[in-house]
Amino acid sequence: LNLMVEAKIKTEEKRIADAKKAEEKRIADAKKAEEIKKQAEEKRISDIKAAEETIDSNLKILKNHYKKLQDLELDFLKVKADALISEIENNADFDYLTLFKYKDDLLGLNLMVEAKIKTEEKRIADAKKAEEKRIADAKKAEEIKKQAEEKRISDIKAAEETIDSNLKILKNHYKKLQDLELDFLKVKADALISEIENNADFDYLTLFKYKDDLLGLNLMVEAKIKTEEKRIA
Repeated sequence: LNLMVEAKIKTEEKRIADAKKAEEKRIADAKKAEEIKKQAEEKRISDIKAAEETIDSNLKILKNHYKKLQDLELDFLKVKADALISEIENNADFDYLTLFKYKDDLLGLNLMVEAKIKTEEKRIADAKKAEEKRIADAKKAEEIKKQAEEKRISDIKAAEETIDSNLKILKNHYKKLQDLELDFLKVKADALISEIENNADFDYLTLFKYKDDLLGLNLMVEAKIKTEEKRIA
């Protein structure tokens, strides 16, 4: 009988201990689940607050971009911005998922807007730079053209002066050519003088040809006169 009593007592004590242990585990699990739930709620509230702050700041950023979108005539992005700003501001009571959708939409749109503004501003700056270069190049080309024209006029004037002075020199040699009977040179001189004096309107190349012809003929005449005078003497 004692053995039976002791076994019964032992079994009952074990049942009570197991029940106590199970209750303690249930309480611990419930407390842990409550803590997890509390932390999840705190995180949810924190995430909502962070999302709301992100929405507020990105709404301001998007509105700040608005004038640039107008100035740069980026109408398709202006329409997108108008629609999203209006949707958010007219929907004061949106749920958790919509909140995060708006946050993501604003972040995405701001990234797109900033990238497009940057690209467009670079395009405009490059176009302005190219136009400034074109104007500078045109101005430089005009200056080169002006200098070339001034040089051409100066060269023409110098050539005309050379022709005038060498015509006089050649005419001054004329009597000596007759006296020394250098008829072949007199014929050449006659022909060149006549051609030049009867051609009042000659072109640029002809002008320099006459200059070179006169210089060459005068050198030939002077050399021949010198040689002939030396031979006679």
